[in-house]
Amino acid sequence: MKVLLDTNVVFDFLLSTRGEFHPPAVRLMEQAATETIEAVLSTSQIADIFHSLRKAAGPKEARRLLSRLFELCALTPTMPSDCVIALGSDARRYEDAVQMQTAARIGCAAIATRNLRDYENSPVPAMPPAEVLELLAGTGSQAPAGDDPAGRSARGTPSS
Repeated sequence: MKVLLDTNVVFDFLLSTRGEFHPPAVRLMEQAATETIEAVLSTSQIADIFHSLRKAAGPKEARRLLSRLFELCALTPTMPSDCVIALGSDARRYEDAVQMQTAARIGCAAIATRNLRDYENSPVPAMPPAEVLELLAGTGSQAPAGDDPAGRSARGTPSS
């Protein structure tokens, strides 16, 4: 099962200061580590993630945390078409529309986010990490990450 991670879930995972949001994000990433899910980040998120991590933890720690994230998540490019199609979206925020389009294009089953309101009109179901985990538990999914073995990328390298 392929799941695009919203930036807030990434911070919930990487920063233990995120209170009640940290444990479900950690459990979700444990599923990525065992390849029960394929956790995906779009390349359009990476600079923003680094910038915020650098402000929160300093440049050296930001690089370490980003490196850790790349070990667990596949990176998928944000295509020009994602940006163009997102312009026609009725999403509240353009950056979320780009994420929705990227998730739809690569065949994600879900977008893991705490900001459900931002993804109300998403073509890909948006749900909090705890719901993604419930979905996994309900399906008993033990399938390897990725829906297409031929198109599956190595961790930290672009996937389609």
